[in-house]
Amino acid sequence: MNMRTRSANYIAIVNQDIWPRKKKRSQCKVWLQQKNNPLKADNKIIREHKGPSANPARLVILILFMGTGMFVAGGMFFASNAVPEQNPFAALPREERLALYSDLKYAFLFNRTSMVQKYRDAGTAAEKNRILDSAGTYLLSSMTGKLIPHWYGTSWDFNGTSEIPGSGQIACGYFVTTVLRDAGFSLERIRLSQEPSETIIRELVGSAYVKRYSNMDARTFFMRMRQEGPGLYVVGLDNHIGFLLVEDKKMYFIHSSYFQRRGVVKEEAESSYALVKSGYRVVGNLLGDPGVIKKWLQNEKMGK
Repeated sequence: MNMRTRSANYIAIVNQDIWPRKKKRSQCKVWLQQKNNPLKADNKIIREHKGPSANPARLVILILFMGTGMFVAGGMFFASNAVPEQNPFAALPREERLALYSDLKYAFLFNRTSMVQKYRDAGTAAEKNRILDSAGTYLLSSMTGKLIPHWYGTSWDFNGTSEIPGSGQIACGYFVTTVLRDAGFSLERIRLSQEPSETIIRELVGSAYVKRYSNMDARTFFMRMRQEGPGLYVVGLDNHIGFLLVEDKKMYFIHSSYFQRRGVVKEEAESSYALVKSGYRVVGNLLGDPGVIKKWLQNEKMGK
């Protein structure tokens, strides 16, 4: 008999006055030993009880306490296994960090100007595709290796709208759109940040590059994403959104985390509480969509 059944039987014993204050313990034990008594297997509960006055409220409190403890323990498991990457610029003076970030934003614009000219001068479709591939590779390495790390450690808040890494608070949607804007994508940052996660993704990525994974266990989802291949994806969850970086051997979720109010983190995907626990996942292959790269290259507006 499992613990839940035993607990239910214990409450039944109390509620049916099988062991009321005025009855002796021996009378209860006799009843429990009767043939075909469905609670016979639970007589140990009665024997171990310390007094004749059983209080069901105490049992309820105990069960709630145990449930809370298991939830907290689960949270500690995710927190202890999700070791976020540290901000490589955290030790620098604030003015120097902001100057570096400003230079990075300028570098995106400078390199785009060079690439778009080559794209326009390309005489064949094959040449244009090579330039698009080159632009996608540049965006992937520069966004994940240079731009986004400036945001690690920035505080999370549901209403956070910070535009400066390391300062103020930033919500998950604003984190995604601010990073994209600072990388040179043309979009309506405020409006888009306030949309549901799937709406954001569908305004950023073409429908052919968007997939839903609803009611799928986390292990299967991660297997599917490995099959999709390396790249930078935007992932929408139940009430959350972030970037999924898929590499050859590892997978990372980069997001402004509400869990324990940890803020912007890059954590192993399999250890991410938000990603693992969500029952709904919609994924947009951001840099795998040539249309996205073209819009960045030609500075065309994304979304509506």
